[in-house]
Amino acid sequence: MFKCRDCGCEYNIKPDYCDCGNDTFDEITPVETRPDIRQIFSVIIFVLCLILAIIPWTIKDKTPKPAQTSKSEPIIKEIPPIEKIWDSTPTEIKKPEPPKAPEIKEPEQECLQIIKPEEQPKKIQPAQKQEVKVSEKPKTVQQPKPTQKQEPPKQIKQPQPKPVQKPEIETESQRPQFTPPVIKIDKTPLINYKNELRIALLSKLNIPNIQGEGECAVSFSISQDGKLLNRSFIYKSSNKSVNDEVYLMLMRLPYFKQPPSLYKGETVKLKFYINNGTYEISFI
Repeated sequence: MFKCRDCGCEYNIKPDYCDCGNDTFDEITPVETRPDIRQIFSVIIFVLCLILAIIPWTIKDKTPKPAQTSKSEPIIKEIPPIEKIWDSTPTEIKKPEPPKAPEIKEPEQECLQIIKPEEQPKKIQPAQKQEVKVSEKPKTVQQPKPTQKQEPPKQIKQPQPKPVQKPEIETESQRPQFTPPVIKIDKTPLINYKNELRIALLSKLNIPNIQGEGECAVSFSISQDGKLLNRSFIYKSSNKSVNDEVYLMLMRLPYFKQPPSLYKGETVKLKFYINNGTYEISFI
């Protein structure tokens, strides 16, 4: 076992570099663990208790049961004579009395008045109608009205309908084209973040170890918490020292600041040109 001195990560096989960029490790010898005697003893007691609890269920009861010889005798109850219970004396049924009719009083004899023939009323004769003469009014003679000559009807000229003009069809070229408004996005926070990242990578690059001239390019992406992901070469240089130092530079910077909200996980591409101590790093 190997343990990193900086972050404390353990590895079964010694790696070249840890995830934190450290290359120094301490070798750890695994400690042998001995079994706990108390725990083994408690398990044995628990198993014995289970066995003792199961044994009584396996043993059958062999004691003979006494045979039942005595039979229960039936109980006979004496029934009393029916004459004591049943009364055969007839009972008189009273008939309902008919309702009494209401008494009707005889009307008293009223005295009848006898009307004499002399006292009978006389008939009244209708009065004769008087005739009234009405004088007749003189009749007026109506003179005939003079007849007027009828003139022939005048002809009315009807206005002629105006011709209907057809609507002109607009072509696609004549229609006004809609241009969406252009929204300007301020990209200065993203540009500043990339420049700070380039400076941080340059601080991890050991330029004195590079001999000669070489050019290479790398690519990687950044997570939301600032971790460098998918670090790889786009193309390598013919100079091996350039490739080794650029690789070590990426391993020494596993984390950086959180990217701004404008960054949407795009791959960052960097080109390195080194010539005997002079260097140039640019974004592709």
